Amino acid sequence: MNISRKHIALLVMVTTIPMILGYIFTQYPEVHWNAPEFHYYYIILSSIGSLFVGIFAYKEYTKSQDFKIFLLSIGFIGITIFYSMHGFVTPGKSITDFAQHAHHINAFVFFGDLSRYWIGVFLFFLVMSTRNTTYSFNKLAIFLIVILILVSFSLVAVQFPDMIPTIKDENGRDTHYAELIKVVTLVLLGVACTRFLDSYRILNNTPILTLVIACILIMETVVLFMLSTPWSLLWWMAHNLYLLSFVSVGFGLYMSNHCSEKIEYFNIQSQINDYINQLNEKQQELLDTNQKLNELARKDPLTGLPNRNYINYYMGDILAQKKKANAPIAILFIDLDGFKSVNDQHGHDIGDKLLKAVAELLQTCVRANDIVSRLGGDEFLVILQEVCNRKTVVIVTERIMESLTQPIQVDNKNCTIGASIGISMYPQDGEEFEQLIRKADVAMYWVKENGKNAYSFYGETVK
Repeated sequence: MNISRKHIALLVMVTTIPMILGYIFTQYPEVHWNAPEFHYYYIILSSIGSLFVGIFAYKEYTKSQDFKIFLLSIGFIGITIFYSMHGFVTPGKSITDFAQHAHHINAFVFFGDLSRYWIGVFLFFLVMSTRNTTYSFNKLAIFLIVILILVSFSLVAVQFPDMIPTIKDENGRDTHYAELIKVVTLVLLGVACTRFLDSYRILNNTPILTLVIACILIMETVVLFMLSTPWSLLWWMAHNLYLLSFVSVGFGLYMSNHCSEKIEYFNIQSQINDYINQLNEKQQELLDTNQKLNELARKDPLTGLPNRNYINYYMGDILAQKKKANAPIAILFIDLDGFKSVNDQHGHDIGDKLLKAVAELLQTCVRANDIVSRLGGDEFLVILQEVCNRKTVVIVTERIMESLTQPIQVDNKNCTIGASIGISMYPQDGEEFEQLIRKADVAMYWVKENGKNAYSFYGETVK
């Protein structure tokens, strides 16, 4: 969404007018207005304004539960504390005996710079914070703890001024340390301003525009303090711009509290991350669903055994491994004898339970690395993978025959069945799975036609 013309004009005015005034004031470097008492009360008034902004921001947070607004409130409470200390140690109007210290002017400037660095940090974290982030800790407790820490730090700095780094040199100019603080502050505010402007362009949210203006005003304040010396016209102008930034944010919070348009920040990078996370979640859901579908497609729903799809899918790999190892395997094609009679006599429910019982029996008859599957109806397939000789196959087959010929109790009913089993061997009877299963099927039908309830190897007589 495009920025409206009136808002473009407002941004241009906020940007250009201070530049013009700043240039004019630089033409009068000899003009200094050394008014400590006025500065003292001016800073206290500005600090009260910052305090109200912090309180309004916290009030807005209690309504919206938006953690970014909480960060804004912490930022302006920090400004209140540091800027108040800046006023309290005004040279010539200090409320303590701090003026007697040699580092008085150093601390005086330090607290002012620190207030702008502090809000720069919190505005930066605000725009970089994840969209819709929620935290479970007590925000009011954190709010009060931060105030306590900042006040304690400020009081310690007043009592031990030597701990404060040198901010101004003998000529009243910034030291390299002070310049570094100001440059970092400008970078933080620049990032915040850019993100706020992007958010405004997308959402056309007027309260966000007030944060854009505030960032611009604070950046101009920092630049003017870099170019000026204490008590010069440029220095006083910087104070005015700083106060205007408080007014701008306060106006935005007022609009958010009393108008239908709430502060709504759009972090495009966080939104992209949200979309990526959502896509990843959907992708994982699709993978899980696909895996479940594959399992369902390859598993018999009644018995839970692998079905023919499973066998067809994995048998090629199994045969390839056996071919490489030159190891034989056996295919047992099992067809239950008498199952139809049980089904007709006791009903399909008993028949289904009988099939489940048969599946469990077959699994107890084979080894852990053997495969038991249900092909459909009353047909089962057993793949014996480690076969030393035919005797091993016979032992397992007879164990199966013995288990299936015993009465099976289902719901207090004794169900008597048998089994016709056809056996094919790899590689003697073929090297392809379809060929092996077909020959095992042929052997099974040979058993069916010759008395049932027995087993036979492909091409041999019934045992």
